[in-house]
Amino acid sequence: MTLQEIVRACGGSFGYPSDMETAGICADVGEVKKGSVFIALKDGDDLAVQAVEKGAEAVICERPIAGVRCVIVDSVRHALLALAAYYRKSFPVKLIAVTGSVGKTSVTEMLHNILELSGESIKTEDNCHDETGLSLTLLRLEKQHKTAAVEMGLTAERGISALSAAAQPDAAVITNIGHAHLENYGSQENILKAKLAVLDGAAADAPLILNMDDKLLAGIELHSARKVVYYSMKDKKADVWADSIRTEDERVSFNINYQNERIPVRLNCMGDHNVGNALAAFAAAAAVGIAPEQAKKGLERYVPDGFRQQFIKTAGCRVLADLGNFSPEAVRAAVSIVNKCKTRPGGRRIAVLSDMPSLGKKSAALHRSVGESLERSGIDMLLCIDDRAAGYIQGAVKKGLPEDQARLFSSPEELCAFLKDNVRPEDVVLLKCRREYSPFSMLEALGKP
Repeated sequence: MTLQEIVRACGGSFGYPSDMETAGICADVGEVKKGSVFIALKDGDDLAVQAVEKGAEAVICERPIAGVRCVIVDSVRHALLALAAYYRKSFPVKLIAVTGSVGKTSVTEMLHNILELSGESIKTEDNCHDETGLSLTLLRLEKQHKTAAVEMGLTAERGISALSAAAQPDAAVITNIGHAHLENYGSQENILKAKLAVLDGAAADAPLILNMDDKLLAGIELHSARKVVYYSMKDKKADVWADSIRTEDERVSFNINYQNERIPVRLNCMGDHNVGNALAAFAAAAAVGIAPEQAKKGLERYVPDGFRQQFIKTAGCRVLADLGNFSPEAVRAAVSIVNKCKTRPGGRRIAVLSDMPSLGKKSAALHRSVGESLERSGIDMLLCIDDRAAGYIQGAVKKGLPEDQARLFSSPEELCAFLKDNVRPEDVVLLKCRREYSPFSMLEALGKP
């Protein structure tokens, strides 16, 4: 893009000649090269000055900075999204948007594994599904890219509608409507409305892929001619459905049923919820014309990473690290995986849980409800941190977990010391703890090499 195009696209003010080509837009000083435009997402003069010293042609910011050629905008984040929307129009990529309360990152990763078998593809990185994350993803588009899979989350300042308008999806997926963000939206019905905004920027004929096992999604009436593709783990009336689900050797196998075909799939991960994620990715791929054989191959290439339901063999025990979504649905899904893990003789299943944020008035009840469900999941010991997490213990003890096997810790250091002294090599540990509670220190205490 020319600098003039960038100034116009972001609605900025620039008092210098601007009819020159740029070397692109970047938000990381480390990526600045001669002729690029730096967008100052963090306030402060130092980064802007460093960018200019490294060769930046201009800096997009909200106020003048001495010695810097500034494109002045009202909001840097809004300007970034506007730039991304303008830039995306130059690329005829097939773009699939993924949203939902739980599973959107896994579905996006699975989709990416499928899509890149047809040519170069891009995806949302590092679970960044707000305005900034989506914008930076779109700005990575290049001529060789054929497809894209992007996440859209409710953490976006202006909602999913603004993200969809920028991305212009060719298909959209909604995985489920859970309890995350209840504090801000008040009800699951309101969350559904907010998630449906994923269609706001989509073409009228862009298919919508929905989870038939979610009662709110199954009852949607769109009042339009848009094609809706349903997937299900149990309902044979769905367009895509699974059967013969079985778990062995830390993998889950199943059949995908689609258009009178039965396609066997074996994922490199565990959990029935990952079967649902795979069905969503398969259905989305099919909706944009990808053959079942390619979808199967892509799904079987998928391997969880980034400490999202990732097994780690430590020197002290076996750990399932899951530092992603913290909602009732996500916690139950992670616990269900541990329930299917085989322990060595004398081994225990230990759950290390922090609280679930953003649940509003239902927070205490939902923590207790998740705790009660632990009784059906074979958890032998429950270790919690944060006062809100006490609800897990109340629910678990109510359903029969011995009180001496449930403990609430006041600090990460106290919990780390307990793990180091009490976890045995034959145990399996679920580590589902928010990053502000130092889960990596807990991994070290468990003997991570």
